[in-house]
Amino acid sequence: METKKPKISVIIPTYNRASVLLRAVNSVFCQTLQDFELIIIDDCSTDSTEQVIKGVCDVRIRYFKREKKENAAAARNVGIQCARAELVAFLDSDDEWLPRKLERQVALFKQAGLATAGVFSWMYLYPSRRRFSILLPTEKLSVYRQLLGKNILGSPSSAMIRKSCLEAVGFFDARLPSSEDYDLWLRLAKRYRIAVVNEPLVIIHAGGADRLSRNLEAKSAAAEIIDRKINGDLTVIQRRKRKAFQRSRFGYWYHLRGDSLRGRALVLRALRDYPFAGKVWLYYLAVLMPFRVWEKVRSCFRRYKPFE
Repeated sequence: METKKPKISVIIPTYNRASVLLRAVNSVFCQTLQDFELIIIDDCSTDSTEQVIKGVCDVRIRYFKREKKENAAAARNVGIQCARAELVAFLDSDDEWLPRKLERQVALFKQAGLATAGVFSWMYLYPSRRRFSILLPTEKLSVYRQLLGKNILGSPSSAMIRKSCLEAVGFFDARLPSSEDYDLWLRLAKRYRIAVVNEPLVIIHAGGADRLSRNLEAKSAAAEIIDRKINGDLTVIQRRKRKAFQRSRFGYWYHLRGDSLRGRALVLRALRDYPFAGKVWLYYLAVLMPFRVWEKVRSCFRRYKPFE
């Protein structure tokens, strides 16, 4: 006899994160809403990940170990294909959820209606302990227009998406070297409504050296590909503004990584592209100053939030 389908399919992709994986898994089992299945896609780990998961006794766990390593996007896609629920929630294996995450998002789905494809939430960013707040306008397509500027929705760890909507727009693009979540959010927001729970329900641990988000070359290459996908929806001025913001932000990141010459060159090019954006000038100040001096200046501009 076929077992009852769960309300939510939770998908955790992982690769060589045995040391932190249980933190993510335990945060799922501590949810106030317990009607879920937990799908763990092991992207061919070489550490003790399999032993760690086999040590957890819960019939809701479905563990799949891939024979060939690809990337987190491909692993998430396998999880989506395996999901038995209509609502799919993603959690990176080095992040964690606060206890009411699933409960609050399911409640908002019921309130928002079938036209809503995804519900996100605010997040805490560790180790900085900053709060990542998502403030969405209500008019139709405005979420998509905001996303054309930058990824305002953040990490997959905050996302709960309808599986039927994922099947309609396509899953994560595993060909992208980075930013596959941003690419998917764009496709979803262009076609459906997006809602947000206005409270932090996720803890993003950004300190791991293995996070792909720290690979600037991969992020830069992905940005070029995504630009080509969405250029038709942008005016000439919007394209210049978007490119200027990207270059200034990458310049700032290169500066933080120690490559100040490359960072300053990118920010200067951004100023030539579009010198009318205040955030670009803030990045210009950032790459000119010593880091400690800039940190003091930066505190004066917290309301701009340009350094997410």
